[in-house]
Amino acid sequence: MSKIFIGSIVYSANQAEFMAMVEEKIGPIATFDWITNKHDGSFRGFCFVTFQIPNDDLKAKLVLNNLVYEGRALTCSEASPLKAR
Repeated sequence: MSKIFIGSIVYSANQAEFMAMVEEKIGPIATFDWITNKHDGSFRGFCFVTFQIPNDDLKAKLVLNNLVYEGRALTCSEASPLKAR
């Protein structure tokens, strides 16, 4: 099970609605991280998702990459490991 990066999400997107759209198109979600600015709490335009069903990560990359959501094409790829600072 891989963690998926979904980017280029409009800043005005609603977290619950976006999550529901992903579950509807792909399948049940195991973890969902909606990334916000640590200083002001504003949405940063991307999230990380893992799915409950094996291979749904592959389905997500195929279905969500370049999918237009609220007028903007999403990017979807396998998440890169966090680099040490």
